[in-house]
Amino acid sequence: MTASYIYNRLLKWSSILYSDAAKDKAELAILKEFQYANAIIPTLSTGLPICPKDKLTSKLLNFKNLNSTIIDLTISDNY
Repeated sequence: MTASYIYNRLLKWSSILYSDAAKDKAELAILKEFQYANAIIPTLSTGLPICPKDKLTSKLLNFKNLNSTIIDLTISDNY
């Protein structure tokens, strides 16, 4: 798709919406979809959901019970 194609498609949709009339079934389908979208837009949330802080931040990790051999491993041991 080219920018010109997209522009022309948007221009066509715009003319269908502003005239509020459809010439055929395809235009009627476009008109109905935009009318449906316009009806539900006011019901959509624009705010962020409230989440507990532990979902947004990392938790402290407890390594007290880790085996000492695991602690002694280095990156070079893995290769």
